[in-house]
Amino acid sequence: DWGTFVPAEDHERMLELQAMGPELLNDEGEKTGKKNYWHNNPARRAFTYKALNRLIQGSAADMTKKAMIELHKEGITPHIQVHDELDISVTNDLEAAKIKDVMENAVDLEVPNKVDYESGPNWGEIK
Repeated sequence: DWGTFVPAEDHERMLELQAMGPELLNDEGEKTGKKNYWHNNPARRAFTYKALNRLIQGSAADMTKKAMIELHKEGITPHIQVHDELDISVTNDLEAAKIKDVMENAVDLEVPNKVDYESGPNWGEIK
């Protein structure tokens, strides 16, 4: 059951998002006032996935924004942000390690947030 994996504080919000799913239509194409139900209904299943994914993606975006704020406090400005990735120029591995540490600790989590980085002489040569 997907509900066992959703934190209690997010469960109510997820149900609200699900409730925004499509309504069932009768044979004449008129709305019945009923929502699609989970069992044997791919549309309901898909909307549940979208609702859960919205919570996850929103959290990832919030974590990235918080990391950007913390990096700004350290005088570090990313060149570009793409999803949960920040592209930043550094002159040595010590600077990269500092950025990694700030990003991993920007949000207090029960599960460790691991950050990896790649470096090279320029963006075109990063492997």
